[in-house]
Amino acid sequence: MQKQLEITLKSNALISNGDGYGLVDVDSISDEFGRFYIPAKRLKGVLKESATEVLEMQGKLDDEIKNQINKLFGTPKEKGKISIENAIIDESEFLKRLSIFGKERVKSLKSMVINQTSIDENGVAKSGSLRRMRVIKSGNKFSAKIELEEDLEDKFKKLLNHAIKNLKRLGSSRNRGLGAVECELVPIKDSKKSLNFNLKNSCIVINLTQPTAITLKKGDDFNTQTYDHLPSTTLKGAILAKLRSIKKDDLADEFEKAIVKNGYLFKDNKIYRPTPNILEKYKYENSNEALDKFSTTNGKEPEAKCSKLGGFFYADGKTIELIKPKKESFFHIQRSRISQSSDKENGAIFTYESLCRDQSFCAEILCESTLLEKVKTALGSEFALQIGRSKNAQYSKMQAFINVVNKSKEQNLKSKAYLVCESPLILLDEFGVQSPTLANLKLYIDSLLECDCEIVKSSARFSRQQSYKLSYKCKVKETLGFESASTFLIDFKKECDIPKLEKGLGELVEFGYGQVRVYDEFKDFEFINLNDKEKPSIIEEVFDNQKELLFKLLEEYFYEKMCLNGFKEIAVKDENITSSEYSRLEKIVSSSSKQKDLKDKLEAKKENNTNELTTFNQKIKNKFIQINDWFDKIPEFDSVKDKISENLYNEFVDSRGYELQKRFLISLIRYHRNVKKDVK
Repeated sequence: MQKQLEITLKSNALISNGDGYGLVDVDSISDEFGRFYIPAKRLKGVLKESATEVLEMQGKLDDEIKNQINKLFGTPKEKGKISIENAIIDESEFLKRLSIFGKERVKSLKSMVINQTSIDENGVAKSGSLRRMRVIKSGNKFSAKIELEEDLEDKFKKLLNHAIKNLKRLGSSRNRGLGAVECELVPIKDSKKSLNFNLKNSCIVINLTQPTAITLKKGDDFNTQTYDHLPSTTLKGAILAKLRSIKKDDLADEFEKAIVKNGYLFKDNKIYRPTPNILEKYKYENSNEALDKFSTTNGKEPEAKCSKLGGFFYADGKTIELIKPKKESFFHIQRSRISQSSDKENGAIFTYESLCRDQSFCAEILCESTLLEKVKTALGSEFALQIGRSKNAQYSKMQAFINVVNKSKEQNLKSKAYLVCESPLILLDEFGVQSPTLANLKLYIDSLLECDCEIVKSSARFSRQQSYKLSYKCKVKETLGFESASTFLIDFKKECDIPKLEKGLGELVEFGYGQVRVYDEFKDFEFINLNDKEKPSIIEEVFDNQKELLFKLLEEYFYEKMCLNGFKEIAVKDENITSSEYSRLEKIVSSSSKQKDLKDKLEAKKENNTNELTTFNQKIKNKFIQINDWFDKIPEFDSVKDKISENLYNEFVDSRGYELQKRFLISLIRYHRNVKKDVK
């Protein structure tokens, strides 16, 4: 059951990202498009605090308060009864479209920069205490989805509602007037994103609806890093847990024998797998040629410096598409209820690196199609999964779909081919010791494929792997093996059956190790990097309530362009124009309602109806003739023609053009007046 938490800012709010830049010491958190949001973990924190206050007001004992809070919101070891998503700002999708003008311009639409300082006992500002903070403007609205258990008890529903009503402030500097909010919980319709794909293999396709942090061994307790794929054991464990949660223990026991491979990035019906480490590119040349370092026929100069393509790839004809999953890091802070500040001694400030939301991954599943059909029937055509860290707030939600295919027998391999490791390859020697050597690799291949192969060339690295055993609540013993993307050129001597390699090679294949794939030789390939920024779409039509945002952004955009160009082109330096005449000119410009009105005032005749201009008007006309010529237009449409349509541009000029020109002219007059004062 889903609800929507609506949050209205009743004052400016500082939702800090823990960082600053340039002239801003403390910035508010925003995404890659400049859209502000409230992290779910912070919402969960302030709701827990508010719920605790509600129970204290009801006279509950400490043990009862702790018990109810832990059951509703969860603990590090136990999932709670609710799950909270990030609160996104209103007009989020339109703000994303506006980001073609730059994320900083989008941020300026919804925020302002304020100054704050500390004063001593004498009421004097302390030295070095001035801080500039970007705050989100009062009146902005945010909304966050909250998912409740279907059978949630009434007492927990009432507690959640009371906690939301009781929540009055959030963010930083809430004791200094910032962060006043009004919150309401309203119903929401369930709207799942449909997954459409056409694959030839049995698999599970997953779309991340929240950021997902699957922790690597690297990092520490306060700075975690994530995998760039969905590990096979994690996926299989999540499916088994889902089956057991709906009382399908027998089916789960049967599915234990299935092999679930790693989940790799899935886009446009293509699975992007680890790029073989033999594929390289020229390091210092502007070339998109993909080089196969095992081949001697690609014209590669021996002395040319090359670097690995890296990431994940999809080979299509003569083109290699390269891609890397999008990641982002989130800053989190624990706040003491008593001091209302972070408890640094206990390491309360930490970051999570995570896979970005709205990415899809695909993992192949090897088992009988009848078994997979049973699993699909039990879980539904689309079902929710949660993996990784922090399942109660902000992370780990995903939408899954199982695809079942009765696979036909594939063609046999050619005698020579590339064997690429898609996951670490674990090999044992005759004494049972982990020994990733070419000799042991040959023995494993010969035994599995019943052949006498020859490893012609190899490009491999070694690494140690360590995983976490959920049932034991601890890490398992480290394993040593060939690293993912290691590549071997193998002469099989005869044709071999592909299906025998599908289930994996080496040891611990049931835990996702030993996943390998076979490719033909790479020749005359070009590569395309899909992570390069795509050209943003042009803004053509907008709703009436969105025009105000667009036109406000265009005003600032064009004003900046006018100042950068106009102050250089229109250099009025005349000692004969006095400061008082500049002030008089500013009043004339300010009082004009349109361009013709301004020109008429500048060409006013003497009161005795002679044809001569007044001394003031003559002086101004002569010295500002450049302005009159340039003032007939705002910067050319070329500067925005790739961002907005010509119709929107013309509508903007008609409605806001003169006010923008007048604003610039007043700034120019003030600039010259101040320069004159400085000269004196």
